[in-house]
Amino acid sequence: MMAIDFTKYLLLFVLSSASFGDTLEIFLNKGDKAKLAHLSDARSKNISIVYYFLDEKELLESVVKNAITTEFNKALDELKAKSKAGELLKLSDDELTKRVFELYQKKYGDRYKNIIKSLMDGDYMAQINRANQDILYAKDNGVSPDDLPAMIYKRRIVKNNYDVKRIIK
Repeated sequence: MMAIDFTKYLLLFVLSSASFGDTLEIFLNKGDKAKLAHLSDARSKNISIVYYFLDEKELLESVVKNAITTEFNKALDELKAKSKAGELLKLSDDELTKRVFELYQKKYGDRYKNIIKSLMDGDYMAQINRANQDILYAKDNGVSPDDLPAMIYKRRIVKNNYDVKRIIK
C-alpha cells in the first residue's frame, strides 16, 4: 500500500483559511483612520480589514471646486481692478457671475475645459463611482454619517466606535 503525503494538503488548507478569513468592515471619514485603536489585534487574528471612507466623494469634489474657484478668481480680481468703486456691489449674484464668466471666457478661452478635463479623468470618475458605492453600501447596512466610525464584523455592527478590539472579541 502506498503512503499518502498530507503535507501539501495541510499547507493548502492553512493558506486558504488565512485568505478566506473573517472581514472587518470599517466605515469612517479619512481623517479618523489614525484614531482607530487595536487594528493590529485584527491583523494578528488574520481578519481582513476593508475601509469605506464616506467623505471621499466630498474630498474629490472639493479638489475640482477649488481648482475652478482659483481659475474664476483670476477673472473676478481683474473685474474688480477694472471696475469703479461700488459698481460691482450694485450687481446681483447672477449678474456678477455672468460678468466674471464672460471675462474669463474672453481672456482665458478653453483653459477651463482643459482644467476640468485634466481633473475629471477616468481615474477621477472611477474614484467618484467607488465613493458613491461606499455611501450606498453604508446606507444599506444602516450606517449614517452620525454613526461614524462604524464597524461590521460577523454581521454585527457597532456604531460610533474607534476601538477594533470592542467588535472582534
